[in-house]
This record gives sequence, C-alpha cells and structure tokens, in this order.
Amino acid sequence: MMPNDPYNQLVRDCFSDPQHAGDLTNEYQITSAATVAESVAGDRLTVTVGIDDGLIAAARFRADACPHLIAAAELACTGLENQTIGGLRDFDSHKIMRRLSVPPEKIGKILVLEDVLTTLAQQIEQSIQE
Repeated sequence: MMPNDPYNQLVRDCFSDPQHAGDLTNEYQITSAATVAESVAGDRLTVTVGIDDGLIAAARFRADACPHLIAAAELACTGLENQTIGGLRDFDSHKIMRRLSVPPEKIGKILVLEDVLTTLAQQIEQSIQE
C-alpha cells in the first residue's frame, strides 16, 4: 500500500477482476439468495449460492458498494465454494478485514457481508427443514 492509499493490493486485485461477481449459470439442487442494504451509505450486497449434495457448489455476488466490501464478497465467495452450509455461519469477518487492511471506519461495511451470509444460512436451513 502506498502512503495515503486506502486500498492494499488484495483489495485492488479483487475489485478490478472479481471472479465471483454476477449470477449463477447452472442449476443446483438448492439455490438461495440473500440481500442486505445498508441505508446510511447506500451499500447493497446480494450473495447467491448453489448447493449440490450438501456442499456449496458455487457462490456469486452482486454489489453496489465500496471496494472493500466488493473485495470481501469476492474472498467470501471463493472461500465458501466446496464447503458445507455451515461455512456460511463460520464466516470469519475479522480474518477478511485483516487480509484487506480494512480501516476502522469501514468495519460496518464488512458487517453487511456478515449479515448477508447469516441470512442466507437461515434461509437454507429453513428450506431444508420444509
């Protein structure tokens, strides 16, 4: 990171070429999406997962947000693939914040991602029980 540069190289890489941005393109046994919008700054994040045989086969996101949140969503989607549904609940926002060097004033933005993943886990668990 250069002096006075708010974004480290990982943020720049994830923001400039997010591999998980967009929509799911295949069919899955279970497909679920959750959206959380943060009204003060206007950030909006949707995460969609496709599940086959109890594993998250694919994860994608759509975001209207700052580079830190977009980078965090990219890292989260990358980490969720090939994990069980429990991976949604095990998400470690602190680890991602450290990797992305998120400044204290941006921590709330990363919590939007945490809220999306928690909501997504609840939706999937409910649909499995039905």
